[in-house]
Amino acid sequence: FSASGNVHFDINPQSGNLFLVTPIDFELNGPSTDPVIISASDGVNSAQTTVVVTITIKDVNDNSPQFVDKNIVVSQYYSVSEEMTVMELGTFLTFDADTVDQGKLKYSILSTQPSYLSGYLSLNEYTGLLSLIHAIDREDTNGAVLDEFDITMQIEDTAGATDSITITMHVVDVNDNAPLFSMQEYTVSILENSAVGTLLTTVSAMDNDKPNTPFSTITSYAIVPGTDAQMRYAIDSETGAISLKAPVNAENVAQAPNGGYTFTIRATDGGFLPLVQFGFAVVR
Repeated sequence: FSASGNVHFDINPQSGNLFLVTPIDFELNGPSTDPVIISASDGVNSAQTTVVVTITIKDVNDNSPQFVDKNIVVSQYYSVSEEMTVMELGTFLTFDADTVDQGKLKYSILSTQPSYLSGYLSLNEYTGLLSLIHAIDREDTNGAVLDEFDITMQIEDTAGATDSITITMHVVDVNDNAPLFSMQEYTVSILENSAVGTLLTTVSAMDNDKPNTPFSTITSYAIVPGTDAQMRYAIDSETGAISLKAPVNAENVAQAPNGGYTFTIRATDGGFLPLVQFGFAVVR
């Protein structure tokens, strides 16, 4: 016996057993290969017969799954807005050269950092769609400020081979915190007939939204209209300094009522839709 036509196979000249002599890679050669032409002769005369053998290659699971463009994916900027209840964050594509794994790869979340955030996320087992399923509060997620977090995802094929990827998700701040006065009520005492312009006190407020952004910036302080307080007192809109605008007569009940003269103050942040907080000033 003799064999020709395909370098991957040869035949035992006496027994006729066909055998593989060099490895075949399904992913390189495909499901079929060149036919093997087998010739047989009795060795006595020149007459011989031939047969063409067609060999089908069966795929085996010899390749691991991979995240597509892994280095590019890791370097991308990913973000999620705080206070969003449901949000699609992205789909992460994968590839496996084995045909036996097509449509059978499974995604999972391996870990998050911080770990409690695993309960805030969902990863579709078959499509790789990552979604937010629970609102994140940047200023108070599990009692701490959260500006970013890491997500490690895994893909697994039917043979248990895996690949993983870690991305960093940035939390986008929204204006969800109103300013907070350092005290809810500021109480000061002055002498009657104090000079106009006398500094009474300086109020201050802070905002828990992301530092150095309009959301956390106190853009103005004001005395709330509705009483004659604006005629008697002035407040610096930038510094919060409250000063005397008109003389105070202690014998005038309207100017110095029992218990003190109380008026409402307001602090406003710099959000597109500004948030405000109110406090009180009591002058005795």
